[in-house]
Amino acid sequence: MKQQHTIFRHLLLTGLVLLGALGTLHATHLRAGQITASQLDPNSLTYRITLIVYRDTRGVPADPEATLVIQPGGVSLTAPLLDEVQVAPLITRVRYVFTYTFPGAGTYRLGYREQFRNGCTVNMSNPLETDLFVESELVIQPFVGLNSSPVLLAPPVDQAALGQKFLHNPAAYDPDGDSLSFKLVTPKKDFDTEVANYVSLDNYLSAISESGGTPFYGIDPVTGTVTWDAPGGLANGSCVNIAIKVEEWRKVVNSQGQVSYVFLGYVVRDMQIVVTETQNRRPLLQVPGDACVAATQETLNETITATDPDGHSVQITATGQVFDSNFPTPQASFDGSTFQWAPSCDHIRAQPYQIVFKAQDNPPPSLGDPLVDIKVWNIKVVGPKPVNLQANVDNANDEITLTWDPYVCAAKAQKLIVWRKDGCSTGNPMNCDTGAPDGQGYVAIAELPPTATSYTDKSVKIGRRYSYRISAVFPPPAGGESYASDEVCVALAIDVPLFTKVDVLNTDATNGSIEVNFIQPFQFPNGTPPAPFGYVVYRGEGLDGSTDTPVFSLYNVNPADRNIISFTDNGLNTAEKSYHYRIAFFGNATDANSAVFVDSSDVASTVWLRLTPKSNCIDLRWDYNTPWSNALQNHDIFRSLNTSGSFSLLAQFMPTVTEYGIYTDTDAGQDNTTYFYYVLTRGSYYNDDITNEYPSLSVPLQNRSQVNNGQPDDQIPPCPPVLTIQNIDCETFDFSAGPPFSNQLQWTLDNGNNGSGTCGETFNGCEYEPSNISAFRIYYKPTIDADYGTPIAEVNGTQFTFTHGGLSSLAGCYVVTAVDQSGNESDFSNEVCIDNCIQFQLPNVFTPNGDGINDVFTPLEPLLFVESIEFEVVNRWGKRVFYSPSDPAINWDGRYNPDGNSDGGNELPSGVYYYSAKVRFLRVDPQNSEKTYRGWIHLLR
Repeated sequence: MKQQHTIFRHLLLTGLVLLGALGTLHATHLRAGQITASQLDPNSLTYRITLIVYRDTRGVPADPEATLVIQPGGVSLTAPLLDEVQVAPLITRVRYVFTYTFPGAGTYRLGYREQFRNGCTVNMSNPLETDLFVESELVIQPFVGLNSSPVLLAPPVDQAALGQKFLHNPAAYDPDGDSLSFKLVTPKKDFDTEVANYVSLDNYLSAISESGGTPFYGIDPVTGTVTWDAPGGLANGSCVNIAIKVEEWRKVVNSQGQVSYVFLGYVVRDMQIVVTETQNRRPLLQVPGDACVAATQETLNETITATDPDGHSVQITATGQVFDSNFPTPQASFDGSTFQWAPSCDHIRAQPYQIVFKAQDNPPPSLGDPLVDIKVWNIKVVGPKPVNLQANVDNANDEITLTWDPYVCAAKAQKLIVWRKDGCSTGNPMNCDTGAPDGQGYVAIAELPPTATSYTDKSVKIGRRYSYRISAVFPPPAGGESYASDEVCVALAIDVPLFTKVDVLNTDATNGSIEVNFIQPFQFPNGTPPAPFGYVVYRGEGLDGSTDTPVFSLYNVNPADRNIISFTDNGLNTAEKSYHYRIAFFGNATDANSAVFVDSSDVASTVWLRLTPKSNCIDLRWDYNTPWSNALQNHDIFRSLNTSGSFSLLAQFMPTVTEYGIYTDTDAGQDNTTYFYYVLTRGSYYNDDITNEYPSLSVPLQNRSQVNNGQPDDQIPPCPPVLTIQNIDCETFDFSAGPPFSNQLQWTLDNGNNGSGTCGETFNGCEYEPSNISAFRIYYKPTIDADYGTPIAEVNGTQFTFTHGGLSSLAGCYVVTAVDQSGNESDFSNEVCIDNCIQFQLPNVFTPNGDGINDVFTPLEPLLFVESIEFEVVNRWGKRVFYSPSDPAINWDGRYNPDGNSDGGNELPSGVYYYSAKVRFLRVDPQNSEKTYRGWIHLLR
């Protein structure tokens, strides 16, 4: 028995092949196989590799020694048979264990090969002469940390019934919690070699599905369940092979919070299915909907049922990681009807656990073999929510301190996150909504050690009400999050005046004006300052900074007065500058002389609108610094074609942060058109205490930016296209077709890193602008050494193909450029080159006797892509008798012409002569254009 195996690191390679019909003896003994690899130490590249094969006990005995092969390098490892255990009637599991240290980071391919597939296999050629091959790929990347291969728990032995839906699920899981994806691939017989003439199972379908609908064959890429609904067109006892590729991905978050998924390799299961006829009908399973359970706080106790249309008894089994003896306690249990599990902190992870339930009926033998139904139940275990969140307000220092109980899963967590939003929540988190509740505007303001029990927020604004929550994050690779804590909603006391409006009334470089409104303080937990109150408003330039210019004052104000205080600040350069204000608050303020300073308000600024012109669009961004929140409310963008004309509403934008808003005007026209804009923001303190005191403030606080203007300005070239060419297959090239020839070009627009095509989107110094391309230019050169000159053609920007016709030679190189509406031309695309196919033959007999038939020695037709031939003929003594320096047709008439200059010498006698032909072909690479041919010629007269 020849065995050749391949390994993989932490990937459980499950290459499982059913090599014989159940109850029928076939030539070979091998049913299936799998390879697992476990990294022994996170600081080394040493792995324990376990090879498991499933064999038919009616075949030859298990191999006493197994060989594993690792590519690249062709490293072979051998190990003796460790044990053989019977796992089912006529089936044993054989195990071999290896230890290997990989030389370094890289991609390693591992394969296992065994001679002779089963002769009953009908969906490939010559199965008895085709090796079984399963493979895996291991990507070793030290930065991703310790990794274990996927594990496939479901037995590989399976059987299908004609006309009945077939289901198979490998019951795969990853011990590290990495993501798995599934796809069907063609079985192989060696590295990079597919089996011959493989026929997919979608060619073996009944006319209708089991339920009477459209038949189907495929795999669920998320759960891994293979569905063949329903087998048809096969004889009873036929065997078919399929291969399932299980890919492993790890979620990685970089220091900027960007998420990516790193490919860690794959495992291929090559399995055989025996198809039989039956009068039996499948049972049907009923399982709960996918579940989300909080570790330590919730338990699962679910009843799993199945019914059989024929009234046969049904046995239900469950497979999954949660039952494994090596799984952290407590493991789940299933007694055939009831599933129970109380997850602990050890079970928290981002990916759900899959439980594969299988219902198998028990028909009488006269009806046929048992049939099954399979369903997958997903259970996601999340962290429990932190509890007893409290908030303590420090009005003297304008701080809010949060406290909570020690987190129950702190020993397993990576960090705690403090979340904050403006205003109180409108609802509790949905089921399985971990972290901050989605769509409610929470922003992470701090990350703390998992053992932390308090946090002080020193960035709060007076008057604004805040909602806080705490959640936990768990470390990679398993990852996972907790539910957020119950919220606590709190605000500082309103013991200073509050701005309610800083609105640009007029945009002008010298006569700009701003309306400023504010209200009096009315909450004094540390004692009310002596009446009357007084206020001085100071102004500064920019969104923040010093405020040393007094612009408004008001004294002798009754603290009980609830009128909004308002003034207009005139004579400003609102066209070129933003402004901010601060209010000094005084007690005992009958007048300026008696006033005693108490405190200052927070800063409030104007809305400052900036424009960034781009190609056929303008980016808008508006910034502000206000004590109220402008988040989660619509901001209106207005546009006009002139300053004095009426502005119309262009769009609305709802910012999710409080510091700025953004919008891109993609309807802006061509260059040299000026557009004018301003923005109206809306905001709120989200504080009922304010609206109770000032009912008129129950509507959003509205403030306008200055008017700004700009023109679209396209100076950025578009990104170069991605070019392909229709390749030539020299094996099937028709040399008799003759010129003219043509080359077929095709291209697409490169969208960079999944670019969206929004106006002004750039990467690598170019702009991805598919809607703004006016033309494509095609450039050509005949050889790689030549230069591209002027374009050979220009086509419309909506055309993505070009045929370069009328060619005597196919050889050449091409690039394409894109030209946008403003005339900017991209860099060259990638270069594609194509070469001529070479075919050259000379005859070995010619008869220059003047009869007009075969009188001239010339190459055999068709003669294509030959530029010149240096042709020399010598007699048997080595004397040159004919020479042609370059004629591609040679045209030797059998006369003596050793220097190639005479018109014709004496006729040479009949005999054998020897030639050397140095042929220069038309090739895309001139350095590879010459080839020398040598042979003999029989001259007959």
